Amino acid sequence: MDSFFDNNISEDITIEEKIKNLTEKIIKNPEDHISCKEQARLLLNNNPNEGRAKIALESLKKFLDKEPEDIEANCLVVRALRLQGSLDDALSMAERLKTKFQNTAIIYEELGRIQIQKENYDAAYEILSSSYRKYNNDRIGRAFTYVLLVLKKKEQALTVCNNLLNKKPDDAKTVFMKISILCLSEKYNEAIELGETFIDEYPEKSNEISYQNFKDPVTFEILLSRIYQSVGISMLKSEKSRHLYVSKNNNEFVVKKDISLKIKKLFEKSLFHIDNSISDRSEYDWSKALSIKQKSLTWLGQFEESLVVLDELLQNKRNYDLIREKIFVLFCLKRYSEVLKISEQYLKELPTSKLVRKIRLSTLLNLGKTHEYDNELKQMQAYRKKKDPKKPTQNLIKDEKINYSQDTVTQARDGIRKLEKELKDFLRENLSRKMFIELDELHNTNYYEDLEKRREAKSKLSHQPTGLNDFYQEMDLGTMYFTIIKQRKREAKEKYDGPKSKLSLISKDQINNLEWLRENFRNPHDHSENDIEEEFSDMTIQKIKIFIHEIRAAISNLKHI
Repeated sequence: MDSFFDNNISEDITIEEKIKNLTEKIIKNPEDHISCKEQARLLLNNNPNEGRAKIALESLKKFLDKEPEDIEANCLVVRALRLQGSLDDALSMAERLKTKFQNTAIIYEELGRIQIQKENYDAAYEILSSSYRKYNNDRIGRAFTYVLLVLKKKEQALTVCNNLLNKKPDDAKTVFMKISILCLSEKYNEAIELGETFIDEYPEKSNEISYQNFKDPVTFEILLSRIYQSVGISMLKSEKSRHLYVSKNNNEFVVKKDISLKIKKLFEKSLFHIDNSISDRSEYDWSKALSIKQKSLTWLGQFEESLVVLDELLQNKRNYDLIREKIFVLFCLKRYSEVLKISEQYLKELPTSKLVRKIRLSTLLNLGKTHEYDNELKQMQAYRKKKDPKKPTQNLIKDEKINYSQDTVTQARDGIRKLEKELKDFLRENLSRKMFIELDELHNTNYYEDLEKRREAKSKLSHQPTGLNDFYQEMDLGTMYFTIIKQRKREAKEKYDGPKSKLSLISKDQINNLEWLRENFRNPHDHSENDIEEEFSDMTIQKIKIFIHEIRAAISNLKHI
């Protein structure tokens, strides 16, 4: 949240150099409390994260030892605590400061943001709405806009955004937010027009960097690329013109390469903007941008180029979505032997993937391997029957039409994603880095060695300590499940003398619920909008809601032990 509307997005390298110079200055003269405060301010305003917040707190302590009544420094401490996730401490301190330093806008801003991170959106609304009216502050206005969006008050959010832009039309962060609001309202043409106009009027700002989730770089070019791609995909769906479909006659997986000229231009526009954004910017992680590029290339039928991008992405991270995408692209290129090899390994780890099974079966047909096809079809039918005895096994390759509610499905999907985040946070608090590496079964030693090298390089550049973030952030429901299971078994052994964690206190029922979710919704693709009809039924949705509620309740209880 902070990273979206609260960071300085201009002159990123210059600011990094300033931080470096200030850090060196402090090392030479630890008593230079003025430099300590300036370093903390820059750390907390430029791509803030937990590591930077920790360093900032140390510097602010030195400053406040000499100037304890400094309002800004005290407020920066609140912000650092909030960014570290110490929300109760941040709230307590902010309340004290509100009494001590009355009529200070930044205190109310922090109070509002704390409530946002606590997901107390009604409380955040009360704080930010009144403080925005009183102070008419840009930062408060952007935080208020975020809350309005969460509460689905899009029209009011748009009004606040417009008011902010009337005062400062070149404010990139606010324009970012307005474009997002327009997209959420499905006003894609207006969003595109706003983005294109902003780039024309303020070309120097077109590739300014903002951050999502503290790490993913976003520019106007990337934002526009996403919109063009989203519109293109939605038009494909409305026209029922997809690159891939299942033939009803012979159960064959077919690739359709022709799309209308109008849709083609949208994907070409997406490619144009993404290429503009990621050129000559090797110092950033552009994996999310490259993923957008890869998808547009695929939809345009440029499979060779798409494969090149996929291989580049897979060099840096082992990701099931990317591997599945590669299987599809290889199928489109008729590189069937590679499809069989990769899909075999993929299905060992993710046996529930319907798409990969469809591709694999069609590959066997295309190679004339009817015997192998019949065997694998029987295996799939047996697997499905075992998994759900009441489900018919005929025409398993053909998509089923399921009666579902879009709103209900969205709630279920969002619930899964929220659960994933809570599990990540819980594991991060209860597993040391050493234990984490020892327990992970899905990555090898080389992966961690490479990751550690990148982390060390990043640490030298940004002067922030390394923690568990990069490790646990890689986890999905599958990896989290196996991690919990293995550590519980480890702690249950009589001879185990290592550090005990709260993981051993999770009940068997909760483990079973988590296992069911893992089996059915192991990776993000399995609960994405693209596969809703295939992945969700009314009964499934109810099970998801019940299981999520029970697991989250268990996690909440364990946090207080």
